[in-house]
Amino acid sequence: MMPCWAAALCGAAAGAFVCTFARRTADDEKKILAGRRVFAGCAVLTAIFWALLVSSWPLRRDWALAAATLCFAEFHALTDLSDGYIYDRAVAASLAAALALRLPYGVLPGAKEILLGTAAGAVPLALLVLLTRGGMGWGDVSLMAGLGALLGWKLTALTLYGGIVSGGVAALFLLLAKRVGRKDALPLAPFLLIGLLFALWAAPRIGPRLGTAIGFFEG
Repeated sequence: MMPCWAAALCGAAAGAFVCTFARRTADDEKKILAGRRVFAGCAVLTAIFWALLVSSWPLRRDWALAAATLCFAEFHALTDLSDGYIYDRAVAASLAAALALRLPYGVLPGAKEILLGTAAGAVPLALLVLLTRGGMGWGDVSLMAGLGALLGWKLTALTLYGGIVSGGVAALFLLLAKRVGRKDALPLAPFLLIGLLFALWAAPRIGPRLGTAIGFFEG
């Protein structure tokens, strides 16, 4: 197993890269990405998350998928906060990463998990977009399609659950505090990142209790 300190160093470098790439990609109209605090925060938080990953997911083949998903989710969260936009190139890159990281372990099983994960991420949010009639953007649908390809359908379902619950709690709190109105839109990507962190933490713990494996690979 990779030492936690080594994973933390790799995570810090990855977090710094993600923040830098987000700065160069986003318009950053709200100036959220400016300054050293966000840069340092991304590096520190990613270092912590990667260190936790190697302790929670002992199989090496899971590390790359978990780390890649975290990086893409962080990128989407940063750009969604800064300019309210999900970039198609990042979504396409996450799909390409899923192909590269899954297919070497079996073409048919990998393709199956990519398709199921993509559907598990995209279909529920697509239905919400249609039901809310524009209250949610299609960018969030494509975001979860890309993350779902990396995660597989079970982890995608947990991610959506954690993201929607955390987003709902935050929206309720902001409404009660009169920080937002009922018609104000909140960026969803940051809450999907929270949902992803919840899924990566919870899956190894709740899977055995449910009598099933919840991981990146079936079986």
